[in-house]
Amino acid sequence: GQLHSFHTMGNVTTPLGRLSADVTMHRRASSQYKISGMVDTDNLHLGNILDINKLGELDSHIVADGVVGAGSIVADVDVKVNSIGVMGRGFSDIKAQGSINDKSYLAHVRSNDKNLRFDLSGLVDLGREIPSYEVMLNLEHADLHKLDINKRDSLSVASLELGLDVDGRTLDDLDGSISIANMHYLYPGGELTSDRLSADIRRYDD
Repeated sequence: GQLHSFHTMGNVTTPLGRLSADVTMHRRASSQYKISGMVDTDNLHLGNILDINKLGELDSHIVADGVVGAGSIVADVDVKVNSIGVMGRGFSDIKAQGSINDKSYLAHVRSNDKNLRFDLSGLVDLGREIPSYEVMLNLEHADLHKLDINKRDSLSVASLELGLDVDGRTLDDLDGSISIANMHYLYPGGELTSDRLSADIRRYDD
C-alpha cells in the first residue's frame, strides 16, 4: 500500500521457533494512525531472544487494535497464552486483556493453569497530579510444592484475596491501603486460615 496506509503479513521460522504476523495501518488524520493486527507464536524461545534464562518457550495468540499519534495512544490488546515456560515450569491456559488511554492503563489477567489459578485486575492512572494504582488479586489455587516454592512439603496449597489501592509518585511517598482476605493455607500439619488483614500506608510530608 501507500506509505501512510499498508497491510503486511509474514511468517518467520527459525531454530528459536515460529512467529507469524498480520498488521494493518491506516492514516485517520494528518497526525493519527489506526493500527490493528495479530501475532501468533509457536515454540518461540522467548528466553533466548530476550536473554532472560528464566523464560522458556511461548505459544501465544495476540490481537491489538489502537490509534497512535499526536503524542497520544489509545489501544486494546488481547493475549491468549497457550503455554509458556517460566523458571523451568510450564504454565498454560492464560488470558489477558489490556487497554491504554494515554496515561491510563487497565489490565485483567485470568490463569486457569492447574497449579496456579488466579484472577488479577489492575488500573494505573499516571495522568493525575498524583499517580494512582489499584490492584485486585483473587488467588484461587496455588500449589506451592508443584511450583517449586515449597520443596519440603508435598502438600502446600494456598489461596487468598488481595487488594491494593495507593497513590504516590515514588515508593517513598505512597499513600493508601492494602488488604488480604479469605487466606487459606493447607499443609501436612493441617491448615491455616485468616478472615482479613489490612494495613494503611501513609505518606508523611516534611
